[in-house]
Amino acid sequence: MAIIAQMAVNDQNETLYGDKIDYALAKVAEFEQVAAVGLNCSIGPAEMLEVLPLIKNATSKPIALQPNAGLPQNIDGRTVYMCTPEYMAEYAKRFYEKGVKIIGGCCGTTPAHIKEMVKTVRPLHKADLSSAVIELRSPEPTHISLQKPVELKDKSKFGAKLVSGEKIYSVEISPPKGTNVSALIEKVKLCQQHGIDAVNIPDGPRASSRLSAMITAIKINQLCPNIETILHFCCRDRNIIAMQSDLLGIQAVDLKNVLIITGDPPKLGEYPDATAVFDLDSIALTKVVSNLNRGLDIAGNNLPSKTALVTG
Repeated sequence: MAIIAQMAVNDQNETLYGDKIDYALAKVAEFEQVAAVGLNCSIGPAEMLEVLPLIKNATSKPIALQPNAGLPQNIDGRTVYMCTPEYMAEYAKRFYEKGVKIIGGCCGTTPAHIKEMVKTVRPLHKADLSSAVIELRSPEPTHISLQKPVELKDKSKFGAKLVSGEKIYSVEISPPKGTNVSALIEKVKLCQQHGIDAVNIPDGPRASSRLSAMITAIKINQLCPNIETILHFCCRDRNIIAMQSDLLGIQAVDLKNVLIITGDPPKLGEYPDATAVFDLDSIALTKVVSNLNRGLDIAGNNLPSKTALVTG
């Protein structure tokens, strides 16, 4: 009887017993009855994609990956898995393009997730495509020097209030669908008059196309300097190069507070045929910003100066 042997892995790329996952899978793969090896449960699709090179180096046997639908969140007493079917399908495509032979899902995966994954992967399989996908390869740096990050209280007024435990009031105002920001600025001025601490600027909410959230935040900074913005930063529409570039730009134009979001799938909005990028999800990009705040870029290179962004 053929066996598909799968293991759970933690964020240190170790089994629940503390063995390195590549070592453990290599040992299991030595058994003749084992037809395929891989990972199941415990982590989401983005994290599983990161571990995949270790598995490929450990064995030549077929690989099976079945991630959870993201990390569970407790919402009103219910355990909710946050990955949408479209997000899972995007990573199923990347698994396939990287040579994974058995693709599925574990906790939080619903029939809708599987349907979307099949819809995405089946055409690739039929056409036997092997498209290139983005893979972060960190070069061997000659010297890495992590800088001490700016303390939260010194990053922004919003950050200082978080540290002090003060009650904070924020209002979300969406960018206009056109280019005229006058009505938006009037709303921001009204918030300012009533003691609102910060204005949230959503980035393509509900997969809609509006004036750039970053440009909107810059205009608010220029015209209403006494109130801070919390700029939402969506992973859906940018690849990793563009995301890092924009984050450095946010620092350069003195925007201080960023809320990282994965983003709604395009099919929810007015442009259902738009391509979702999802190179990173919100958790992975938050880690990127943490490194930028220490002077280290995505590729592991030292930056001339660190960022000082309040990130959520």
